[in-house]
Amino acid sequence: MSTSMTDTAVNATGARIAAAMHTGNQTLREAGWLTKLPAAEAEKTTAELVTRLSPGWRLRVADLMSRLNGWMEARDSETAAAGTVSTLRERRSEAEREAEAGRARFRELLDQNSGTVTAEMKKLRAAYLEQEETARELESLTGEKEKQLPQLAHVTGSKAKAYVLSHESITDERVDELLGDFLGLHGAELFSLLNMKYRQFRRTGSEYMPGVMEGVNDADTLFDGFVMQRFAETGRKYGGLMFRDDVLSLTGITPVGSAKADCKKKKLI
Repeated sequence: MSTSMTDTAVNATGARIAAAMHTGNQTLREAGWLTKLPAAEAEKTTAELVTRLSPGWRLRVADLMSRLNGWMEARDSETAAAGTVSTLRERRSEAEREAEAGRARFRELLDQNSGTVTAEMKKLRAAYLEQEETARELESLTGEKEKQLPQLAHVTGSKAKAYVLSHESITDERVDELLGDFLGLHGAELFSLLNMKYRQFRRTGSEYMPGVMEGVNDADTLFDGFVMQRFAETGRKYGGLMFRDDVLSLTGITPVGSAKADCKKKKLI
């Protein structure tokens, strides 16, 4: 028994079809086109794209951008902390070298002066002792900072994972939705053409015609080969990704930068 659609369902279907038709009228663009614009133009275009999104997709994209910013901030904090540790190590090495040089010079002067400690030597000793103390303090501080690095890396990995999973979820859902919309608008024409192509193969590859072998050059085998070559094989290998969609333009087809690599920093707890 069939049931009639509610007004809400009718309105939703109409909005979906209208959105699909709007997408179909947009310019076909190369994947990543938005990131190639000058900064000012990219900012303006991004705002325009966001205003065109449905409320649901606007929230999804905003959540994704929030996760992206969270990962980038965590990564910046980790990078800054690693830079601080590197600087502390370098300064500790400098202090150790200066202390060693000062102590060597003090012994040299002590030998030259037959064990007499001059005022100049006292200043020299105070200086290298201070450098030794500085080196010890820097070593302690460096150790404290180094202990923080694994946790910072874990935070970076966790936030990268959250961003990547969100991106993959949006991309998967949007691709399925766009394919459905495309087939809804153009499926009848596409499948009609495929049916006519099958009829063409039937004329030349009928099982009753001489030289036709089932599984080799019969109509079904030729048609399946045609579909595999023209659609499946091309789809797998096609490299020039082109879209008309605002969501994919905003999110990109792959996660930003080294997000996937940073996922490996997340501890397995």
